Amino acid sequence: MLANVTYYAYLRKRKVNYKYDSWIKLTRETFA
Repeated sequence: MLANVTYYAYLRKRKVNYKYDSWIKLTRETFA
């Protein structure tokens, strides 16, 4: 149960940071 709650919190964080992470990935690939 605890693992499921932690995973859900992780997914929520990823959803919030999705665009930011995508921008970093794009920048990293562009200037790699």
